[in-house]
Amino acid sequence: MTPADLPGTRSVWTTVKSFMTLLARDDDDEPDWQALLEAATLSVPGAQGGSLNVRDGDAFVLRAVVGFDPALLGLRQSAAYMRRWYGEHDVRWHVGHPRVLGGEVLRGHIRALRPEPVEIQPERQYEAAGVRQVLRANLCLPIRVGEDVVAELNLDNLDDPHAFTGESVTVAQEFGLLVAAALAAQARRTRERASRDGILKALSLAIEARDRDTHGHTLRVVELAGLLGEALGLSSAALEDLGQGATLHDIGKLSVPDAVLHKPGRLDADEERLMHEHTVRGEALAARVLGVTPGALAVVRHHHERWDGAGYPDGLAGEAIPLLARIFTVVDVFDALTSERPYKHAWTPQEALAEIEAQAGRRFDPHVVCALHDLIRGAARLEDTSA
Repeated sequence: MTPADLPGTRSVWTTVKSFMTLLARDDDDEPDWQALLEAATLSVPGAQGGSLNVRDGDAFVLRAVVGFDPALLGLRQSAAYMRRWYGEHDVRWHVGHPRVLGGEVLRGHIRALRPEPVEIQPERQYEAAGVRQVLRANLCLPIRVGEDVVAELNLDNLDDPHAFTGESVTVAQEFGLLVAAALAAQARRTRERASRDGILKALSLAIEARDRDTHGHTLRVVELAGLLGEALGLSSAALEDLGQGATLHDIGKLSVPDAVLHKPGRLDADEERLMHEHTVRGEALAARVLGVTPGALAVVRHHHERWDGAGYPDGLAGEAIPLLARIFTVVDVFDALTSERPYKHAWTPQEALAEIEAQAGRRFDPHVVCALHDLIRGAARLEDTSA
């Protein structure tokens, strides 16, 4: 196979541009490894096919192939095996030095390759796919992030043992930098998310410790909001925003005086004003948390708005209320109705659903209420079936 035979190959520039866009985003989209490998195969002088392996824990996983059987995708190989493919005693693998082999030297290298344990043996799968027997030249590039090799790019030629030149190595290294940048960005986002999630969890515990009557409320509404958001077809990014907002929705109550927050009777006008301010103050507090999204802040600020415009803090009505806040409002009220409080017993899910449906078009978005109806009724049917 030659590069010209690649099916549906995007232009090299389009691929590079899409990778740069990915690096600038803050989401979990997996890089298009296949498109990058195709672009590398088109660009590196002498390349007719290749493979890209990406580290996953203690193993490397084959993420893209060009010119060979796609059935190989997903093949797991140990780091030790990847070093042996490069050159078992060649310490340059650890520093990301490119290695080029061709002709009889490459054939001898393949014959001498020490296999993995019987339960793994990727070399047998390569042989079954008819790969290594036909190679005439191979350019192997270990790709590092920090001190670790996190990927390995292999480019192959099936005709010429001298296909790869110094220019080939230089161009391959440029593509290696793209792979390294994408993997470094993924690692950074994972670290930031872990830090943010820890902060959000700590804040949610502080909120519940302050408002002792709502123990477990945050965990329940986060779970139900996720289920309702999925039922409404939200994107993964919107679901993340909804989850953040659900976690932090009552953070503003940290600024409400105990005498007001825990008052057993009805609030007077001044106390009610203070309570209403928890949405605006909550938005200001949540905005200081690293990584909290605008969508999450909208939930914190607007989860007490009403469909008919009679809510607070901004008196928004209908679709002027952000969708995530409209979703969470229904979830928040449903959990409040079905939870035991000092001043009320817990309603059944059916009783709570009936009350929410009665308020559709006044307090709640009718479309969201319909989705909740289907979700709760479906769960009830599932319970009846399992019983």
